[in-house]
Parts: sequence; C-alpha cells; structure tokens
Amino acid sequence: MISRYKLLFAVSCWLMPIAALAQNKNLTKTLVATIDSFNDRALTEKVFLQTDRPYYSTTDTIWMKAWVLDAARNYSKQSGLLYVELINDTGKLIVSQSMPVRFGISFGQMVLDDKTITEGSYTLRAYTNWMQNEGEQSLFTWQIYISNTTDPWLVNTDSKLTKKQGVDNLHTVLQFANAANDPVRLKDMQLRIKYGDKTLIKNNTQTDIAGKLDFNFNLPKDIDGKRLVIVAQDIDKGDAKRKLTIPISLNPPDKIDLQFLPESGELVAGLPTHIGFKAIGEDGDGVDISGDIIDSKGAVITPFKSQHKGMGSFDLTADAGVVYSAKISLPGGGFKLYPFPQAKTTGINMHVSNFEGRDSLLVIINASPDILSTNNTYSLIAQSGGKACYAANLSFNGSAIRGAVNKDRFLSGITRFTLFNENHAPVAERLVYIDHHDQLQINISTDKPTYQPKDSIALHLKVTDINNRPVLGSFSFAVTDNGQIKPDSSNVPNIVSYMLLCGDLKGAVEDPGYYFDARNADRNEALDNLLITQGWVGYDWKNVFDPKYLLPFKPEPGIEVAGQLSRVGGKQLGGLSVTLVSTKKPVLMRDTLSDANGRFVFKDLPRIDTANFVVEVKDKKGKMFEANVDVDEFTPAKITQLGSVNLKPWYVNSDSTLLNYMIQNRAYNQELDKIRYPAGTRQLKEVTIKGLKTVKGSHFYAGYGAVPDLVLDETDMRKANKITIEELLLQKIKGLSASPYPCNGLPASIEYLVACNPVVFFIDGVALDEYYVPRYTYTDHYDYIRSFLYGLTVEDVRGIEEKGEKDYSIVEITTWSGQGMFMKRVHGRYLYRPMPVTWPKQFYKPKYSAKNSNPLADLRPTVYWEPNTITDTAGKATIWFYAKSKPGIYTGILQGSNLSGNVGVGRVTVSVK
Repeated sequence: MISRYKLLFAVSCWLMPIAALAQNKNLTKTLVATIDSFNDRALTEKVFLQTDRPYYSTTDTIWMKAWVLDAARNYSKQSGLLYVELINDTGKLIVSQSMPVRFGISFGQMVLDDKTITEGSYTLRAYTNWMQNEGEQSLFTWQIYISNTTDPWLVNTDSKLTKKQGVDNLHTVLQFANAANDPVRLKDMQLRIKYGDKTLIKNNTQTDIAGKLDFNFNLPKDIDGKRLVIVAQDIDKGDAKRKLTIPISLNPPDKIDLQFLPESGELVAGLPTHIGFKAIGEDGDGVDISGDIIDSKGAVITPFKSQHKGMGSFDLTADAGVVYSAKISLPGGGFKLYPFPQAKTTGINMHVSNFEGRDSLLVIINASPDILSTNNTYSLIAQSGGKACYAANLSFNGSAIRGAVNKDRFLSGITRFTLFNENHAPVAERLVYIDHHDQLQINISTDKPTYQPKDSIALHLKVTDINNRPVLGSFSFAVTDNGQIKPDSSNVPNIVSYMLLCGDLKGAVEDPGYYFDARNADRNEALDNLLITQGWVGYDWKNVFDPKYLLPFKPEPGIEVAGQLSRVGGKQLGGLSVTLVSTKKPVLMRDTLSDANGRFVFKDLPRIDTANFVVEVKDKKGKMFEANVDVDEFTPAKITQLGSVNLKPWYVNSDSTLLNYMIQNRAYNQELDKIRYPAGTRQLKEVTIKGLKTVKGSHFYAGYGAVPDLVLDETDMRKANKITIEELLLQKIKGLSASPYPCNGLPASIEYLVACNPVVFFIDGVALDEYYVPRYTYTDHYDYIRSFLYGLTVEDVRGIEEKGEKDYSIVEITTWSGQGMFMKRVHGRYLYRPMPVTWPKQFYKPKYSAKNSNPLADLRPTVYWEPNTITDTAGKATIWFYAKSKPGIYTGILQGSNLSGNVGVGRVTVSVK
C-alpha cells in the first residue's frame, strides 16, 4: 500500500512549535534520503526453507523448497542461486550444494549418505551470496537431528544435581531397553563421562535385571551442562557394538544468565523506564524466574516475574547514584544476586506502546533536564519493509514529547523506530510488531470425511487475501504420517513466523509459533517483551552513513561464469577474447570479449550438474595472452554461530512416535536391500584396513585397490607449518626433483621426476594435465604444474598420497574445499570448478492396485511432497496422492507466498480407516 510509505514531517500531536519543524525539515529529509538510498543499494534478502519433515535418518533424502524474498516480502530480483549446507555440531561443513532460483522460488533435495553422515545434531543453513553482506545472523538456519538405521536401543534418563560438601554431585539413572521395550538385562557396558573432547570418567559396568545403571559422580569446577555427555557403549563380545551418546542437562538454577535491557537502550536517572529482562538456562532455553529489584540497602524497589520463556518487563524510575541489584528466588529457599544496569545522569529514552485493537502507536520520548533545556533537533525515523515509512522533526523545548503514529503506515511485521541527533547518530531505538492480520487465508478441504487404505486422496485448496480475493501464489505441500512424524513438532519452521518475525531478529527465537496463536491471550505482551530483549538483523548505522562503504558480496543473478582480466601489475585489460571450455559433458565452448574494465561474463549456460571449466585469454591474433585471470569464486559463509545447544537424540526419553519412525525406517532400508541385493546374491561386508593412514575424501586411484607408498594426512599438514605444497613434496617424496627429461638421451623438457620417472599430479581426482595446453617451450609444462604446487599451501590441503609405478609416479592432492585449485594464473588460463548445482527431482508418488501393496511406500514417513503447488487466478488448486495400504492419520502442511508481500500457512488432517 503506497500510503504506508508516506513520510510525515509535521504531526499536530507532537508537542513542539511548527516553526521548529519547518526550520529543520531539510535535515530530516536528508537523513531519510540517505537511509533510503542505502536500502536501495543494499537490498535485503531473506530465505525461508521448508522441508518435508522435521527429522531424518542417515539414509534419507531431505526434500526442500525455498522462498527468496525481499524486505517487503516480494520475490527478490537479486539472486538466481541459493546455497544449502549441512553443518555438524562441531561446526564442520558436511554437505554443500547450490540450487537455481527463479522468481524467488527454488526447490530440490539433499541426499544423505551414511558413509559421510553420522548420527547427531546438525544445522541446515540456506542463503544467497548477496545475503552475506548482512552477516551470518541473516542466514536461514534450522537445527535437525539425523539418526542412524541400526537396531535401536532406548534409554530413559533421570539426573539430579546436588551439592555434597560444596561440590556438585550428579546422581544419574539410565535404563536401557530394546525396540520392543524389553529391558537390556545384565549387559556389559563401558561408560564414559565426557566434557567436550575431554573424558572425565571411564568405567566398565553392567546393567541390572531391570536394564538400569545407577551411579554418582562429582563434577569438576567450571563445568557447564552444554557439553556434558555420557557415552554408553555395549562391550559384550559377539554383539553389535552399540554406542549411545546421552546429553546431560544440568540447568542448575544458580547458573541462570539474567540480562536487563532498558527499552530503547539506556537507563537514565529520573526518567520512567520500561525495562525488559531475559533469563536463560545453561541449555540456552528461557527459564521462568521471579524476584525483586533492590537498592544497596536491600530495600525492595519493585518485584518482577517472567511471563513467557524467561522474558518479562517492568517499569522503574532509577535514582542518580543509587546502585541497584536483582535478587531472584532459587528452589529450596535460596536466592542469587545479579548486577543491574547503572543509571546514567544524562540521556534520552523512548517508550512505544502498541495497544491491541488501536490503530495508532503511542510514542513518548523523554530526556534528562540538561537535554530538555536545549534547542537541539532530533529526527525520528521508522523503517518497515526496507523503506523509511515515517519521519518527523522533533525538539523537546523543555518537556517530554508525546504523539501517535498510525499503524497503517507500516507493513505487517517488525517496524524499527530510531531517534537520531543532529549529527545523524542514533540515540534511541525500539522494535515494534505490527499486525494487520493480512496473512494469506488458506483453506484445505477433502472430498471425503475419511478414506480407505490405498484410496486416491484429493485435496482442494483455496487461497484468498484479507479481503477474500483469490490469490495466485507459489506453495509447497508436505503430507506426513502421524504414526512416525509428530504433527506439532516444536522445531518445525513456519514461513509466517520466520518472514514476519524470526528472520529480522538476531539469535534463535524459542517457540515462535506461540506469538501467532490466538489461543494465547498474553501473546502480544510476550511478543513485545521479545522485541525489547532481542537484537535486530541489519546493517550497522556507520555503514549506512558512509558514502564510501562498498558491499563485499555481489549478487548472483543466475548460473554464470564471470571474472576480471588484468596485467600482472594490476592494469585492467579490455577488448580481449575470452574462451570458456567445459572439460566434462555436455561439451560447451563460448567466446566473449572483456569490457573496458576488463570484466567478462558468460550467461545462459546449459543445465550442468557438476561442471569443470577452463577460461582462456587470447590476443587479437588468437595466441595465448599473458594475463591474470580472476574468476568470481563463491566464498562460503563463515561458520561461527551454531544452534544454542545440541538436539537431544531420538532414543533418549523417546516417545512412541519417534520409536515407530525408527522401526519403520529400519524396515524401509531392509526392503531397499532386497531390491539392491536380490535372492541368490549377498552383500559383502565392508573391510577396513587398520593401521594405515588415510585421507578422507581422497580420489586416489593408482590401480583399483592400490595402496599408496606415502600418505601425508591432516596431522602431517599441521606439522608442516605454512609452507607450499611444492616445498612439502620435495621434502617428503624421496628422489623428487625438477630435472631434464628424459634422463637418458637429449632432454626435451624440464619435469618433476622421481628416479627419472615423470610424476602425474592430481588435485581432488582431476589430473592437472587435463587442462594443459602445450606451448612447446622447454619449461612450459613444468611452469604450468609448478603454478599449482606453488600456489597451494599446507593450510589448503587435507592430505597427499604418492604411489610409484614402473614408468611413472602418481601424486594425489586432496584439498579441504574438495573443489580443486582456485588462484590467479599468469599464463592466461584459469581452472574453474563451481559448486555442483542440484536440480529438482520428482518425489515418487506410488500407485496401488487392489491386489498389491507397496512396501517401500507404506514405510515412508513422508506420504506426499509437492514443492511446486501453484494456485490459479481463482486462488484454487487440487492435489492428489494415494493413501498407504494400512489405516492411519496424516497431517498436511501447505506453506507459501503470493510473492508480492503476503505469506500464509494452512493445515489439514486426513483420516484413513
């Protein structure tokens, strides 16, 4: 709505002279123009990723759909590539893939492999290259748990933390059972108590007749519950060696982290202040607390009590020079004191009241007496949807400022109020949630009240806006079996809560659905407390007002190869012929010219999954040209912020739904094995050669089953300490040198040799000679190979393997990136291996006959997945799928957007009897 972006420079309700408004109008206009100019240059992108379900096994496929929207929730025109990553609980990148984006939409799949994926807690992360400009906090993240498919054991845990003679003592009872819930009796077990990578206690023991282990142990000082685990391993001979990792959640009340955050930023003596607080336990979740604010004499100033997830608020007028503390009550009658912010003698605070049912916000801005007495002018700016939607000039003139701001100026979602002084420095800031109740209205109806097993189920969708007008939009639809997937799993993301709330806030929002559930009478108050205590995702103000600030990450409009040509001294080279050649199928060759700035780009490339390109530069006569070739390489986002705590494994204090999922998943994999290994064949057991160093991710293939003569692993790389790979190879490979070749007879070239035999070099499974174009000079081939070896350092490389054959030697170099060598080439040639692109596949939709069932389909937890559900101009769509061959209850979740400002979620329950 255009009216929401109307700027207000004079409002009658503000208690200030109209003359002051007019006098400083240009100051505020300049401020607004600067902010809008930056927002237009640094357009915000947000990604929401929906998956087919909330948890997986190591052999599953994660089906996903992404919406890439701008700040106003229109489809983003910036990016044509999306990156999706799977990161383990130690911050290591396990899977990374790119997916094409068209009109803000992308969908595909991530195939899990139990050879590289182990059981544990993972972070699924999605972002565009452009989003990295706003920092790691702006990227979409979601924690999931991935389990293995072995014969499951269950464990119920009960822990109690007490103090004995001043030392923390943990009493723990573990009870083990099999999938049938029968106790694991008299089983020899090894227990290890671990804190991070450190083993605190190691002991062999045996379960009792009830399958229990009962033990106590004292905790060392400064141990928190975030990284404390018990590792229980079956050590019975002849049995499968099961190993269960059991997190221990201590959450001692005396280690609660309590923060007080004055509304708009500052606590100023003598000014009434609304103060938010947030109490967090060791596990990262909110903790309910109650207590009092006391002065230095112990007198109670005001009580306080958390309202939701450890958050709450209260009002306080602080006195100058008085030291306040917070005293909270602990279980057992104890208490703990926490520091309270010291009140400043001078400053400004801003209070915003967002009354439910009213069409305006009440804004009160107050200041200390020294500021009230000045004639300084301030600018109040409110941003929503990536625009400055409201602006006003303000001056105190001896008294506080009060006024009303109409909510219709802002989009639904978070509005950011900022008060600037005359130097454009922010002095107060407040986040407010605006709700116009304009989410998409989604109705999903079934054509029958109940269905029979194997029935064809038709669901009819109707999507309208707030005015009941039909909506044309893009949606995805996931149907899961309630017997295996919890229909109300709390960690399942939601496009509404993310796009309107979580995507604009720093850190994780615990239970975001609470704030959107009308059944929660206190949800608006709880939401306001959240916004007082949670930070905003966005650019730093100093960058907004710096005209020289350059955005470090470029938008990627699609799948293309672009770069820069320059001389060794840095001079840009325009008008040169640039050739792009693919070294894998499909065969591709393109030519273009660099522009006046030395830039080149190849667009509209064909669909390629895993691409290898050589970029070459030639002069006007078609000869190789000495130039630096820089291809725009994607740099993955840093991994410094993971989930607040590792997710609890499914087998710990499990319920019937999770247990049934694991049983069905194991049966599913057994059915797959029947297909892979038909009757009359058998699967060979994996053979592991112990004692031999290996390089993870290596493509070494010097003869099938060949064993390298030399292996340098990660430990060797660390010990080498920042030398080039060429230096390391010359040190470690006996007899390696750069010498004339052949040794006997007239030399034709300089080569890397081992005992007169040439060396063939591979990087990440690709032979360097595959990209070599002969120039027929004495040292050309040596110089070409050396440019790679000298350009790589031991920090880039995970490991090296060498094998001597009769007439040659092979050296395989495995890099951490797994994507080969990325560096400047002074020979006018660049090897470019972009990240593989994942193209969407079709989710299998089985058909049933009256006589036959489909075992695989019957065992799947996801009954149906359709990421490309499009409503027509009437707002309607029909989707269909088959019921399983057994009775059950299914839950369907539809999420999506009209790609022009509105999002919505709909649910349906399907009964099969």
